[in-house]
Amino acid sequence: MYKIIAKILANRIKPLLNNFISPFQAAFLSKRQISDNIIISQEIIHSFKKKKVKHAGMGIKIDMSKAFDRVDWDFLLSSMRAFGFDSRFCKLIFQCISTSSIVVLVNGSPWDFFKPTRGLRQGYPLSPYLFIICMEIFSRMLLSSEEEKTIHGVQITSKNSHISHLFFADDCLLFIRADLKKCSNILALIDNFSKASGQLINFGNSGVFFSKNVQPKHQRMICRLLKIKKIDPKDTYLGTPLFISRDKIQLFEKIVENIEQKIQGWIGKTLAQASKLVLNKAFLAKPKVLWVSQLNPRYFRKTSVFKAKVPTSSSWIWKCISKGLHLVEQNSIWEIGDGASVNIWDDKWVPQLERNLSSYKIDTNSNLTLVKDLLDPLTLKWNHTIIVGIFPDNIVRKICNIGIVIGKPDKLRWLITNSGIFSVKSMYNKLNGRTENLHNLGQPDYFWSHLWKLNVSQRIKNFGWKFLKDAISTNSKLARFMPNIHPSCPFGCKENETLEHLLFFCPFALAVWEIALSPRTSTQLGIEINRYLEFWRNDRGVLRRDIVKPVEPPKWIFPKKSQFKLNIDATWISSSLPAGFSIILRNDTGDFKQGRAGPISATSPEEAEALGLWHGARWALDNEWANFSVEGDCQKMFDYLNGKSSQIEWKNQLLMDEAKICFDKCKKKWVFLIFLDWQIRWLTL
Repeated sequence: MYKIIAKILANRIKPLLNNFISPFQAAFLSKRQISDNIIISQEIIHSFKKKKVKHAGMGIKIDMSKAFDRVDWDFLLSSMRAFGFDSRFCKLIFQCISTSSIVVLVNGSPWDFFKPTRGLRQGYPLSPYLFIICMEIFSRMLLSSEEEKTIHGVQITSKNSHISHLFFADDCLLFIRADLKKCSNILALIDNFSKASGQLINFGNSGVFFSKNVQPKHQRMICRLLKIKKIDPKDTYLGTPLFISRDKIQLFEKIVENIEQKIQGWIGKTLAQASKLVLNKAFLAKPKVLWVSQLNPRYFRKTSVFKAKVPTSSSWIWKCISKGLHLVEQNSIWEIGDGASVNIWDDKWVPQLERNLSSYKIDTNSNLTLVKDLLDPLTLKWNHTIIVGIFPDNIVRKICNIGIVIGKPDKLRWLITNSGIFSVKSMYNKLNGRTENLHNLGQPDYFWSHLWKLNVSQRIKNFGWKFLKDAISTNSKLARFMPNIHPSCPFGCKENETLEHLLFFCPFALAVWEIALSPRTSTQLGIEINRYLEFWRNDRGVLRRDIVKPVEPPKWIFPKKSQFKLNIDATWISSSLPAGFSIILRNDTGDFKQGRAGPISATSPEEAEALGLWHGARWALDNEWANFSVEGDCQKMFDYLNGKSSQIEWKNQLLMDEAKICFDKCKKKWVFLIFLDWQIRWLTL
């Protein structure tokens, strides 16, 4: 019962903490990461290496002895009431932390129970949140002392705000000016907090370090005053080296060994596929605002973070971040809203272009800077006249095909995920040569349905799925991780065994494909497999009929009396070839009334389906149709139109929003959206 109540109270506290916990605490809070403190501390320590700083600085790494076990309950409850927690809620918290009993095992046998009078039980859901509430008092005391100028924090640059402390639970770093008076004040502040909260600072295990412009004599005086020794150069903070030397291989060797031991403990070579996902997710993290605000004044105060330079004097942490930012920029694109944040010439905003548009900037158009300068101020659509006067026809077509999110600011989108939102997992896959396949390998949904419903061995179906997903353990892949495996083809070819060689170019593969056109891409391979499945299903003279269960195609259903039905479909082969759409309108007896078809430019099957629905919606509105149903074969699109959860790409959502507006305007009558076998209805009022 205690665990249930504690979990309920923890869930109540958790969403409130970000409202009053200072940004200098990073532990146990949503959207805050351990990496925040590591980045800021490394940048501060890097600034300590400079002699030309206005004020000498120092850092103190505090060791709190048994921090959770020493929390004073009265102090905790007083802190919670000071932060505005209701007295009844505080009473429930007190009951949770004070009703526990402890028993000591002596020679394996329990002795008498006794009740603690202080401390938080580690491992229980409430304890982390209650502890950081206590530590927030310490944080407020430090901030208050800064305001009163009894202590001074340090600055990374003169443009940065002061930082006096970084907390991650009981891992504490303090930063102050290397001044005897300030050190006396910080010592008194620590003593006051310790007496109030019950904490005990172990000065023997704590350490102090100084900026480069603090004289050795002054350093010794401060160490004697604080009764703290100078920190070991090999000491760590939050699991990473506190001081980065030139020999980074040796510096991080221990961390690498620890990770390798953990991986070996998981027996990585024999893990099931589902278990290996845990390995991939183990080190994921997300960026946070605090460290960005600290790096901004030094590296990208007057420019975009993607255009920030990396001077030789940069910290190693910024050099590493810059490499990651370069990869992010390569796989991102701007979604155009008001056009006020995107530079025409320098930013990436036109799809399917390898370079930016800077080569087209000349004296006559140099007055145009932002994308909003290419928009008509009245209609907020593309100003075709201006665009044609600057760019060649192929780029004009690409620009005019870009959708504009009217009334919203520009947004940077991540190209590797459907949602357009950056994820570390997608970047991890990208760096490892694996990209998420967002387009079903160019095949419609029923293709995969047919594949999984085949009445053949599950092993064959799994193999088919694996090679279409590039998940086959070829020698070329295995050789990267296992030195005893040679990457060459086991059939005696003098080529490395890649997936392409195994399936397309090996003499044995060519013998299999000798009748068919040899595929060259995963999309072509999917088409060939689809063709063979149809051949396998229909040919009675060569293959056994009982191997495959035929799948009946969905039958066209007549619309209700006095209604029409609009069938919309699209076709797509590859991004290098034109796609197409078709629209057919039939009455309640199935008679053809009207139709339309045409080519479209699409980069994926999903985009082709979205454009087809968009053209159909525009056509219905232009012809003032009403009392009709819409039918198609893309469930994701119809789910989105019906307001259901649907994982369609961010760039197609704009097309669907416009299509929905057009359908809404088709007079105020019943409109049904139907997805073949599913009867999904949507009512416009």
